[in-house]
Amino acid sequence: MKKFNFLLTSIFSLTAGALISCSLISEIKNYEMPQKVSINTTSKYTVPLGDATARFRDHFSAKALQELIDKNIQAGSEGQSYSLKDVHCYEYADNSGIQKYIFDYSVADVPLDISEYFSNIEDLNRNALSQKLCREFKIPELGNLDFSQDKGIDFNELISDSFKSSVVLRNVPESGTEAVINWDPVDFSITSPDFKYLEFKEGNIELTFTAEPSSTPSQDYVVQAKAECYDSAGNLVSTSGDSYVTVISGSATGSKLILPVDSKKITSNLSIDFSTKVNGGEEIQAGHLNSYNIGISLSDNAKISSVKGLTIPDSELETKAIDLNKTVDTTALSSRLKSGVIEEGSITYLLKVPDSWSGITAEPVIDMTGGLIIKNENFKSISAGPEYIAYKTQNLKDTKIFPDGPKDIEIQGSVPFHVKNADIELHYDSEGAVKDVITFDAVTKITKVRDARVYMGNVINFDELPEGGFDRILDDSITDFIKCINFTKISLEGNIDTNLPASDLQLNVHATADKGILEGLDMSDNVLFDGDVPYKMELENIFNEDLLDSETGLKGKTSVLDTGARVAIKFDLNVSGGDPVEKDLIKFSSITLGETYTLNFDIKLNYDWYSVVLNTNSVNLSGNTVAGLDIGNILGHSVNSDEVVNDILNKVKFKSEALEGKIYVLRPDLPGMEEFDGLTGWSKLKYGGKSDYIFPESGSSGTIEFLTARKSLADIADENNVIYEQDFRGIPASADLKASALVDMFNDKPEKEELQYEMTISSRGKEEIVIKKDNLEKLKEADKTTSITISMAMILSLELNISDDIVINDTFGVFGAGIEDDLLGRSKAGEKSDYEEYTKLIKGIYLDYIVDNQNTGLNIKTSFSARDESDTEYLCKEMIMGKEDRLLFNSNDIQSMFDNYPFIPKVGVTFEKGDVTVLRTAAIRIKAALTAETDGNYAIWEKGGK
Repeated sequence: MKKFNFLLTSIFSLTAGALISCSLISEIKNYEMPQKVSINTTSKYTVPLGDATARFRDHFSAKALQELIDKNIQAGSEGQSYSLKDVHCYEYADNSGIQKYIFDYSVADVPLDISEYFSNIEDLNRNALSQKLCREFKIPELGNLDFSQDKGIDFNELISDSFKSSVVLRNVPESGTEAVINWDPVDFSITSPDFKYLEFKEGNIELTFTAEPSSTPSQDYVVQAKAECYDSAGNLVSTSGDSYVTVISGSATGSKLILPVDSKKITSNLSIDFSTKVNGGEEIQAGHLNSYNIGISLSDNAKISSVKGLTIPDSELETKAIDLNKTVDTTALSSRLKSGVIEEGSITYLLKVPDSWSGITAEPVIDMTGGLIIKNENFKSISAGPEYIAYKTQNLKDTKIFPDGPKDIEIQGSVPFHVKNADIELHYDSEGAVKDVITFDAVTKITKVRDARVYMGNVINFDELPEGGFDRILDDSITDFIKCINFTKISLEGNIDTNLPASDLQLNVHATADKGILEGLDMSDNVLFDGDVPYKMELENIFNEDLLDSETGLKGKTSVLDTGARVAIKFDLNVSGGDPVEKDLIKFSSITLGETYTLNFDIKLNYDWYSVVLNTNSVNLSGNTVAGLDIGNILGHSVNSDEVVNDILNKVKFKSEALEGKIYVLRPDLPGMEEFDGLTGWSKLKYGGKSDYIFPESGSSGTIEFLTARKSLADIADENNVIYEQDFRGIPASADLKASALVDMFNDKPEKEELQYEMTISSRGKEEIVIKKDNLEKLKEADKTTSITISMAMILSLELNISDDIVINDTFGVFGAGIEDDLLGRSKAGEKSDYEEYTKLIKGIYLDYIVDNQNTGLNIKTSFSARDESDTEYLCKEMIMGKEDRLLFNSNDIQSMFDNYPFIPKVGVTFEKGDVTVLRTAAIRIKAALTAETDGNYAIWEKGGK
């Protein structure tokens, strides 16, 4: 019966959720879950769903609306078309009992403190009166001080050049006829180089026959031979082949006898068996003997694979030394560093032979001259592994670099080496070249140089910097209102922060102003660096406090602010050092090569003033601000349907008596400000192509009362943001706003409203008044305003007219809780539900409910319905408002749920047209209980399952 349990509880949850969503109730009280439910014949069971009341003020309190306003402000800051400016919402309680709100707007703030102008006025903020110079640069490393190289030793050439053997003499008779002569084996010794064995990659042993001077062979005398070569152990090494080769022809030598040794190994002692044939000798008496020397050599293409126990005489190696002569170009560093003494640094070199070599030694001789002088004898040997044939280092501390100005570094030297009892293996590339080399690595590390003289212009080129400065036109609201300013001091303040350890670096700053309110300013000074200390400087100008007449405040520098008044300063920077000839040469106590240094310099206007002269003859104040309540976007935070939002916006209007507004214009409590006694002007709302005055109530200009104080609405609101009528009415206003214009604006519901204002201030006959800085400072210390401020408050009553019925077909979806899937678990039409077989057990299901509308002023109708895929309604039940009633689901209703797809019930709400007045006591009460009647004897639910 678990499936039936699901069906019943689904209907319970569906009906309860519909009522709660429709009624804006977020909490169900008094809910009880039974331990067990059984259905017997003619039995019924009732489940109470709860009894709850939702008060309008709980859901639309001032705090809740303020949260929605704040969300709109945040959304507007992300680039949307609407915005709010300093809007605060309060609930307003008066004797009418109607739900009302106060919206408090800050419209404008016109400061009289001149320092505020330079820091807060829109066209002078964002550091407009300061300039920053940030440069990052790197002292180069000592580039190219590297004389590393790979040197190959041509052991094939060395062995071939020193290859020598003992000469063997053989006598050959002239027989006059062809005859075969068998010689005894000929033993050879390779006398140089000395080795145990040579293994060849390729090549030949060549045997050459040379006649002794005493021999006089006949011209027709011919000797042919072939040979086999054996090592000292009697192993056959090579053979010349099966054919005889002519080695002697008359008095001339014939061809060489070739013994291939590809992939063969030979020892230094060899034995060769010859087989010879002679012929001819008719010119000379038969039996005449000729003597020939037999020599052994290697062919020109012979290549060694390996050699064991190799020793080559030093005389054979004298011309094979590694040449290390090299000029190191130091331009990269010397163009910036003229001279210095190395504080931290060293130079190390090493010679490394391949892992397959042993028995190779070397004695390098290396000297360095020019910009860096190092003698060979100063290099110290380092103990290292057998693969290193030399490893030496020299500490460069206290060594001068570029002592006579920029110079290249000359490296002169050679590396003679020795081969004694060496074991060598050679490896070849695909082109047949030897890959094995001696590696010569030279590593120079110079990290820090003291007493360094640096060409700073090559490090950071100040000539390429654009001319700095400020040039800002003051806003009309300043120049119209302020006649002139009496400055006591104007200067530039510079802050320098650098990690350069310079000892004589001067940063020169020159600043002038040839127009605007600072005209005549001309200042310059030098900044001297001392170690790593950052500097703060102040460059004074001719405006000096000693020139001030404390009685009138009119001496010093008086700058008149007229139309187009501007603050204009220009300045330039350059650097120099202590060298009288090379100004760009800067001395550093110590620098690190390869390190990045920074020079950060910012300069800003620094000023002080004594008094400001205000123009009191028909001074104009004007401006505009975006100050709208975008009701559509506020609704959009709660309602997920644009169609419903638009329906509400189009059909709901505020009644003419729903709004009233006040405007407040405050003057600061300053000596002399009481002279401001007249204020006339107007204010307009512009929205959606429309424009209308909100002040005055009629005509285009009205009189506004100047106020010296206004109690903050936040101060009179209680902890729930409620303001009571007697407290609000006790706050005097400068003027009332035109209520009909406010109502028209709210009823148009624009996305953006622009509030414009223009006011003219007049005084009691005085053309100007002087406000001293001391008086302003005292006000600020007392936390009193030093500005003329404009603000307004609007009272909004929920007195509405709904022009036509507002129909919401799916309350769930509108409030973000829509049902999207078939509640019976089907995925398509025609699919049978697992619960369908249990419908015969249900005699009836009904809902007893009360939906009580208390003082909302709304005429509401609700319904319960479901529609199929073609949007045809197949189930609809009206839910009666205002009295206790029963909603019945009979067997046909339940069967229709199974016969149609999908079963996604929706609760519809209709707000009927007419006038609506929402009271502060408005509430909706919900009480509901669900009853099921069955025929049968089945347990349909039990806690823990069955």
